Amino acid sequence: MSWKFWKTGGALPTDPPTGTFGMTVEDRFTIRGRGLVVTGQVGSGRVAIGDQVRITRDGQLLLVSRVSGIKKFRDKPRVANVGDDIGLVLPRVKFDQVNIGDEVGK
Repeated sequence: MSWKFWKTGGALPTDPPTGTFGMTVEDRFTIRGRGLVVTGQVGSGRVAIGDQVRITRDGQLLLVSRVSGIKKFRDKPRVANVGDDIGLVLPRVKFDQVNIGDEVGK
């Protein structure tokens, strides 16, 4: 580790997320009454409940949805940042509309 780590008392500096939100779909499943949950790691930017997201495949827009919930291991955050492993709840999206490897972004 660098000397800056020790000089800050062990706390790593945190930079605000930059760029627009982006995440690759690693898995997906349906929760009856809630909608489709797409899981993955936030690759860039940040996403919050209520944000409108676009799902694309090979650069082609598939659909647009609004995030109604964010799931994280033993937590229900209102915002997810770069590096977070999350599940996004997307209402009114069907299981067969999204494939593993699709991109979710703003």
